[in-house]
Amino acid sequence: MRRIGLVGFALVLLAACQPTSVDLTEDQRLALVDTILQVQIDLVAAAEAVDAEAVLSFFAPDVGLVMDGRVVGYASLSQLLRQSYGQMGRQTVEWHPAEVSVLSPDAVALTLGGVVTVIGMEGDTVSSGPVAWTEVFVRRNGGWKLLHAHQSTPSAGSS
Repeated sequence: MRRIGLVGFALVLLAACQPTSVDLTEDQRLALVDTILQVQIDLVAAAEAVDAEAVLSFFAPDVGLVMDGRVVGYASLSQLLRQSYGQMGRQTVEWHPAEVSVLSPDAVALTLGGVVTVIGMEGDTVSSGPVAWTEVFVRRNGGWKLLHAHQSTPSAGSS
């Protein structure tokens, strides 16, 4: 009897952990994908202009970030961007979306990779290398904000 109870509990738990379906038409899903890709384009434009305030406007105040193995919140991100952007002339970000997942009408995950090149104040290339991101955007107060993000910048020669 105990075994039946455990099996029953496991089945209930398994059913409860199944992902919920997103009730969207294909047109609605594609519209969300297009919207998030445009948000990403705008975010990258702000990053290329090394405009810390504009970049920060894309992040929710309760954002959780992982940047190359460090956990960073909004306050730390703000300080980091202001400091690093103050030392840059500009940067270029070549990116390509690898995957867009519509989680709900108000949440979309984006995984992408690319190359970031930092240009110094004198116009010289300071650094250039691969980067990968995973981002979760949520709709809040009519706009899209990054709630969770992960950024990795693998060192040369890493696999």
